[in-house]
Amino acid sequence: MRIRRMNSNKKYRINEALDKLPIKKHKQALHILPALLGVSQATLNNYRAMEVGDKQDIPHTAVLKLERFFDLQAGELRNFDVDVVPISKRPDEPDDVAGDFSLSK
Repeated sequence: MRIRRMNSNKKYRINEALDKLPIKKHKQALHILPALLGVSQATLNNYRAMEVGDKQDIPHTAVLKLERFFDLQAGELRNFDVDVVPISKRPDEPDDVAGDFSLSK
């Protein structure tokens, strides 16, 4: 029996998604994923080992493929929040482009 301590510090929930699979599907997934993503087994292992706060990241298209592969909704694979204020919630800025460049209107 395989026992892996769940690590909530992982940037992506790849290991959690793999661990939810039956052993046979788990092994099959580890064989399929590098080819699906166009990466080596070592790179896939690096993706699985990334921790929140690491500078490295997985390319967006690879995240989309992983979410589809594991039948997850968009954003469910990531294990972190993105802190961005939407443009609709930002105050309007003065429309003074000329002033930005010290030009007259």
